[in-house]
Amino acid sequence: MRLTRGKVVIIAIFVGVAAIFAGLITFTGLEEREIAPNITVTLEDVKMKRIDRDNPDLMFLQVDLSISSRHHQTLVLSKIDYEMYANERQVGRGSLSLEDIPLTGRAPLFPGSSTTLPSEMQLRKSPEVMEIWEKLSNNDTEDVTWRAEGVAQIESAISIADVNFNSTL
Repeated sequence: MRLTRGKVVIIAIFVGVAAIFAGLITFTGLEEREIAPNITVTLEDVKMKRIDRDNPDLMFLQVDLSISSRHHQTLVLSKIDYEMYANERQVGRGSLSLEDIPLTGRAPLFPGSSTTLPSEMQLRKSPEVMEIWEKLSNNDTEDVTWRAEGVAQIESAISIADVNFNSTL
């Protein structure tokens, strides 16, 4: 097999493209590891929003989460999944997703600032959560310790970083 000039050019192109992909993968991995330690997710507030009229055993809570960024570039929030605890008893799971919104329309995380976003979570009436249900219904949650534990997906222009959090209110 004889290497012609055309074959050498094609081989060089493939090697160049492979090198570019390897560099991009390495760079995005480094950026992901740089983003995570510079993001903080904090539980700001939990309150009853309403009880469902059609199903009185279903309560909607508003969970306010604050995302702070110490990263040097503007990032955006893609998604937050979390488990909610009241007095160390799991009361439900919540999610806040902005994935269906274009990247430029998502919640921005500017360097050195924080953004608070509301998330709606469902609480089903059961014997395990009856005490919390009553406190929320009476707007008497002063002695309730809330805790949110989960993962936030933070995006830059070229990568997505998962940020684990555990915050108590």
